[in-house]
Amino acid sequence: MSKNDALIDSLFELSREKNLDISLLLQVVEDAIKEVIGKSKGNIPIDVKIHPDSGCISTYAIKTVSENPEDIYEISLEDALKQNPDSQIGDHVKELLESGNLTSMPFMRTAASAVRKSVHIRISQLEKEREFASFEHKEGTIVSAKIKRFEFGNVVLDLKIGEGYLPSSELIAEEHFKMHQEIKAYIYQVKNNEKGPQIFLSRKHPGFLECLFEETIPEINESIFIKGISREPGSKAKVAVISTDEDIDPIGSCIGKGGLRIKTIMQEINDEKIDVIHWSEDVVTLVMNSIYPAEVVKVVVKGDADLELIVKDDYMHIAIGRDGQNVRLTRKLARCRLKISSETEHAEETKRIAEEARKEFTEFGLDEENIELFIENGITSLEVIKNSTVSDIEEIEGITLSYEGIQSIIDRAYTQHMKKHQKIAKDLGSEISSDIDHNLLIEEVSVLAQNGILTDEDLANLSADEMMDFFDERFSKRDIRRIEDIIMSFRRVTWEDESYIINRDDEDIDDENNEHVDENDIGENEDTDDSDDIEDIQNTQPVENI
Repeated sequence: MSKNDALIDSLFELSREKNLDISLLLQVVEDAIKEVIGKSKGNIPIDVKIHPDSGCISTYAIKTVSENPEDIYEISLEDALKQNPDSQIGDHVKELLESGNLTSMPFMRTAASAVRKSVHIRISQLEKEREFASFEHKEGTIVSAKIKRFEFGNVVLDLKIGEGYLPSSELIAEEHFKMHQEIKAYIYQVKNNEKGPQIFLSRKHPGFLECLFEETIPEINESIFIKGISREPGSKAKVAVISTDEDIDPIGSCIGKGGLRIKTIMQEINDEKIDVIHWSEDVVTLVMNSIYPAEVVKVVVKGDADLELIVKDDYMHIAIGRDGQNVRLTRKLARCRLKISSETEHAEETKRIAEEARKEFTEFGLDEENIELFIENGITSLEVIKNSTVSDIEEIEGITLSYEGIQSIIDRAYTQHMKKHQKIAKDLGSEISSDIDHNLLIEEVSVLAQNGILTDEDLANLSADEMMDFFDERFSKRDIRRIEDIIMSFRRVTWEDESYIINRDDEDIDDENNEHVDENDIGENEDTDDSDDIEDIQNTQPVENI
């Protein structure tokens, strides 16, 4: 057997061992020889051809046809015509450098080590590319694999053609695994870098629970669909389902006969309790389904995705759950703000608000009859009055005020409200400019001052999320753009580097839109989900001088 035959045989053996196409391996070797020879000859363009039948290796220099060759990159027309009778000035022709087997090519004998190294590197790259390609489409699926090793509390799984990284932060609390134990995990992210694909796994991700449902319950994604999941991993989860077949009970199908199906899933997630509930597009219905069997006696809708449920006193512990867990999970599932009160608590709160309203309205100059009508119809503060329209108040049955009288009350309520917040802001030392085009309201300046935001620079340094937190009862998710615009107005004035302003703005927007792991994640971002409804900003006025 010749040396070249041995080369071809070794490539075929490597092809079988690495499961790589032989033509790809031949190309790898050719490219490696090109690289090594090219560097040795002043980076002249090189072409290499390996003939798999004979094992012969031919190397060529690619040169430009020139009338007067000046360097090694050029060839005379006379010599070029010997290679190709059709050659013309400016053409590229191949000039044979060496041809034969490995032992008959002096350069190849000396360059063999460099070629082997280059081939090894390229084959390693091909394996990593194949590994990434095999996993990049598996994001959002479950993998079952054995534990390969532990690293500082993190778990590394053997995925056969690669490794999966399960951080300690993505393990369910109080889980304990052993070396070589086979476990399941959720692929939530696949990244590619120089070292190959990084496959990030999780057992806490809501997607892990969803995949377990799909594995265990055949009807999932056929006649039963999961519409939402909220989890406190290892403790409790809520899964909202819907059936497209009226003859199929989605909850019963998920639980299984004798609870067998749901118990199988629970065993996989460290006996995490799972509530399976009926999904509804109506937030109120979904929330009531989630806290069932607590008996709801009244629902107060304060605005979009902002609810208060009043339940019978005896059901309060069921509705709230241990340490408020039921409320937290319901908020995440329904993406709403939620307050749950007992009948007794609600009655006491209603009484307190009514007493405060009577006092404020009496001092304001309203008569007793209209005060009671206002309170009965939910108008319980001057702030509510100043945000009302004349028609809102005219529609109250029994109201004795004229159109002009109502308008006067609204105007006076607005003025008093503004003065109140101007005083608060001033007393707290607010220096926020009123001449910046920011559309910031005086009551918002007051709230900012109460949270230590006193200067233009303080406000400019806020993120949209931080400002949302200050105004959790005024802003809703849909007003994030207004908040960003306000912050940007102050940044343009207080920050000198405008390019940095733009970058920070992009970061703020990206942060808002990309929370995880991924970040569109149901159940991981409670602050985002618990958004409040905003007051109608059409009925408010820009900030006045303080």
